[in-house]
Amino acid sequence: MEPALVQLLISAAFGILCSAVASSRGRNPVGWFFLGFFFPCVAILLLFVLPDVKAQQRREELLRRENRKLRERVTKDRMVADRRHSSLERRLDVHDQTLGLDTREPDSIPHRSTRPLPIPFDFNAQQWYLEAGETESRGPFSMYDLRSQWRRGEIDGNTEIWTPDMDQWATIADVRGLREALDD
Repeated sequence: MEPALVQLLISAAFGILCSAVASSRGRNPVGWFFLGFFFPCVAILLLFVLPDVKAQQRREELLRRENRKLRERVTKDRMVADRRHSSLERRLDVHDQTLGLDTREPDSIPHRSTRPLPIPFDFNAQQWYLEAGETESRGPFSMYDLRSQWRRGEIDGNTEIWTPDMDQWATIADVRGLREALDD
């Protein structure tokens, strides 16, 4: 046989081999045939180095199913927790009425706002809360506690602060008169 014909048969065999392997790994068999035909060793190596597309798709489908089941479970658990919470609140309300007490928390502390709306009020009569993170707060503090923290340098004009008389969080510098009250 002629060397050119042998080379052509070897290239065709590599092309067919690459095409079969590529098809089993979820890749385009026609493109990989030509790659195997023209670059036999490189194409074979690439096929085994590149990730198996079919296996990735199976894993992604399994993850999608698992995520859907988890979301359904979280929704169900949330509904159960909400029912328990409302039942507990009703029971505590009955106890409060029987004992003549009001043990409910003050209205919930609002989340941080980008637009503070400072209002003037009696600073000493307030219970103050300080921001301790994006979603956490510390407190309540009295004005005496705030002054102590101010003097020790633990809080400054950029510290986010809130009290139940305010609609939303504000920095100490944005609440009219508060900085002066802390300096007293």
